[in-house]
Amino acid sequence: MLKPGGRLAIADIDDGIGGLVIPHLPAFEQLAGTLRQVQASSAGDREIGRKLWRLLVAAGYVDLTLDSVVFHSDELGMSAFLPQYDPERYRGLVAAGTLTLAEWESYRQAYALFLAAPDALILQLILLASGTKP
Repeated sequence: MLKPGGRLAIADIDDGIGGLVIPHLPAFEQLAGTLRQVQASSAGDREIGRKLWRLLVAAGYVDLTLDSVVFHSDELGMSAFLPQYDPERYRGLVAAGTLTLAEWESYRQAYALFLAAPDALILQLILLASGTKP
């Protein structure tokens, strides 16, 4: 519940512009595709960021803004991002039948290559939409 004149802010992702991982590893992209499918099957939307402005307009908000916030491992350190990419986080998808053991193992091996890469970088972009309730 927001009173008139109150400001609402929503921060969310959009996979279309969400970030990058260096070095480029196809197994990372394959897992991301699987995660998009899993989230979509539960009514999730990994492209919601691009829709935030229009959702606020439809809800009647005014004085809208849309900004991006960039987070990257060169500034925050790699450890800030590793829990999100840790293969163990996705092991349950094998038990659920969402990933094959071979797909998970491929991802695990790519993760090890990523960690060993001297130029490893993770950059993530979050969209931040805000508006005022009239």
